[in-house]
Amino acid sequence: MIYINVTSTYTTKRRTGIQRVVINLGEHLSKDKRFCFVTYDYKLHAFLKIINFTSFSDAIYEGDCELLILKASKLTSDDSFFDIDAAWSDGIDRHVLYSNLKERGVKIINLHYDSVPIVNAAWSHANTVIRYTKFFHAKIAYSDFIFSISQFVKDEIDDFSQKFLGVPKPGAVIPLGPLPTVDESDVSNFATLEQKFEHLLNKPFFVAVGTLEPRKNYELLLKIYNDSGISQANLVMIGREGWNVDNLISDIKSSEKYNKSIFWLSDVNDEELAFLYSKCYAYITTSHYEGYGLPALESLSFGIPTIVSNGGALPEVVGDAAEVFDLAKPEQLANIMKRIIAEPDYRESLILKAKAYISPSWSDVAETIIDNIKKIEAHAGDYDFLSKAEQIVYISIDPIKFGLSLHSVVERMRFVNSVVLLTKKSLYDDFERILIDSGLKYNIITDEELLSEQEISVLDHQTRNTLLRQKLYQQDFISANFISSDDDYIAIKDIGSEFYQNGESHNCYYYSNNLESWLGSYPQKTSYDNGLIKTGILLKSFGYDTKAFSSHMPQIINKKLVNEIYNLYLTDARNHGVDEWSLYFNIAKFEMPDNFSVQKYQTLSWPGNATDWVSDVAQEGFSFQNYYDSSEHGISEIVAENSDKIIAYRDEMEFMRSLELSDSSHPLLLGISSDRLAFNRTEFVVKAGRQSLRRILVIKKTSDTIGKIYVKISPADEAVDENYLTIVDAEHSNWFPLNPPNNAGNYFIECSCEHNGVNLVSKAKLTVIQ
Repeated sequence: MIYINVTSTYTTKRRTGIQRVVINLGEHLSKDKRFCFVTYDYKLHAFLKIINFTSFSDAIYEGDCELLILKASKLTSDDSFFDIDAAWSDGIDRHVLYSNLKERGVKIINLHYDSVPIVNAAWSHANTVIRYTKFFHAKIAYSDFIFSISQFVKDEIDDFSQKFLGVPKPGAVIPLGPLPTVDESDVSNFATLEQKFEHLLNKPFFVAVGTLEPRKNYELLLKIYNDSGISQANLVMIGREGWNVDNLISDIKSSEKYNKSIFWLSDVNDEELAFLYSKCYAYITTSHYEGYGLPALESLSFGIPTIVSNGGALPEVVGDAAEVFDLAKPEQLANIMKRIIAEPDYRESLILKAKAYISPSWSDVAETIIDNIKKIEAHAGDYDFLSKAEQIVYISIDPIKFGLSLHSVVERMRFVNSVVLLTKKSLYDDFERILIDSGLKYNIITDEELLSEQEISVLDHQTRNTLLRQKLYQQDFISANFISSDDDYIAIKDIGSEFYQNGESHNCYYYSNNLESWLGSYPQKTSYDNGLIKTGILLKSFGYDTKAFSSHMPQIINKKLVNEIYNLYLTDARNHGVDEWSLYFNIAKFEMPDNFSVQKYQTLSWPGNATDWVSDVAQEGFSFQNYYDSSEHGISEIVAENSDKIIAYRDEMEFMRSLELSDSSHPLLLGISSDRLAFNRTEFVVKAGRQSLRRILVIKKTSDTIGKIYVKISPADEAVDENYLTIVDAEHSNWFPLNPPNNAGNYFIECSCEHNGVNLVSKAKLTVIQ
């Protein structure tokens, strides 16, 4: 089901601009049973389905419908949430809403009208700028697909997405339909309307349509009209009062021409607007910026001479059917207006252009949306998940390790029949001898063929490997589905293809539930640790899960999908150095849940030693060994399938997990509000030493930006003398590490931060035991 959110239109009952788009789309999309319209109930804190209506317009404006609570628990990965309304104004926090929806696998679709508050804050109310900016970031971060109402605004949002996030979003351009023309409208009241508006029908008149607000640039229109001495025609402005226009309204009402030749109509319904379009001499917009310019399209549909500025998408929308003037050359507008009055042939030529203009119908607009959504839903059908993964792909610069790993593949993974190896040019011959001995088909490609000399020498290990995989996976000899491996992954039991593939479903193996809480080798973080943390932040910013999939075991990869994900997310240099395994699987399993099955990892010696870091995921047996050539880092020999060393490792891992999880009924918490910090206890009891590392969870109770938190441990008595200080970024962390002192004794733990000029502090006793 596709749930279309129309909260703003349903609650405000407005009929202009975006609301007109919502109503027209609603009338057509409501005929398709795949769409369900919803509105948010602020008292119930829930979305309500709008059902059992005959006319969508009557449902919105007359309440001629039924409302039924939409249970969030019923939403699944088969559903989509479609924001087509003025969503920034409905008071719903899109970061929270979209994040919650994505956790359920729901796709997010948006209809983008314009980026006005981002482009120029002076064109919008200050409150709108604040609300819109927060909404805009959520939209470009979480949306899976964005419809734009013109190519101009699509290019604009693509540029902003690239600038802010480094990732443009998939999308499409849809046109908008016009207001019904006179022939389609109820003309029975035209005599009444002629009487109502006779005071402005005494002369030909120019009409301008749109809310009175700074962006519409009515000041220029008034100045041109007044300075040009046009006395043969009236000027009629139609639109409700907006914001920051007190001076404009004062100028209008204080003018000696007000209600004589200059008119402002603030409350006009659709029938009256259609009447005025049909009677006007020409339509004018002097807008600084339009994402589309629906009134210009409407005027053309009525066969009216149309004059538009070059602001935003207006030239794109009208094409050759209207006169376009340069805002930097306002005299062009004055000349056009004078010619329309003085030259009947010129005006007639503009009428012919307008009548030749073929505007899209609202049914066509709705069909374009439906067609694109069908393509989104059918997206998974474009991928070959069924072909057997019989190729294994390596990156290696260590012939000895590679030989051990490949030997285990030949012996234990007999479904593999070919190898692709990426290595240094200088090692080509050494690796080729090993590959020839393996008896498997092979391709060798070198780093120098994929990366420049500067990239090879400058980039750290994590960044270099990510870029190498990205370029390697694009090569023609890479299979549709393949096994990706590093040279220190050893198969220690027989593994069949079913370990990786079940029909069109690929098994993906993870070792941690949350990259956001990754500690790694804290406090001396490696490039690998930094890559994981960076990946967690990136995935979270787009609303994806943050499981860790670099499980130090071979994994199955779909070539087409991995290249699409890498090309989208790794093109921007800011995203270089992320964990490519976790990036791929977290996005892939969200986008195509039917094609991925998430499994617990099966790796011995990851971590190398159980004391290195605590995993919150227990291995589902041991099919692979993460091989170390030094016993300092882990087991330095290839172990047998049922070795005592495996049993000892498993028991030690369980013990280390119990240290952190045994007190899980009483978690360590730090609450943060706008005016205080507060631990949830006055005393913490922990075991001494690095192996007893704990997490203190951060609970934010404020939307304020909280910067750095200083965490200090200091002695509470003379028997101990250890001190340490660490700094935590509270904006990007939902935890911080409690790194216990090495010596038992009594300590204090203190957290502090500066907020709004006040130093907030919370202190607790820390008892360290052996």
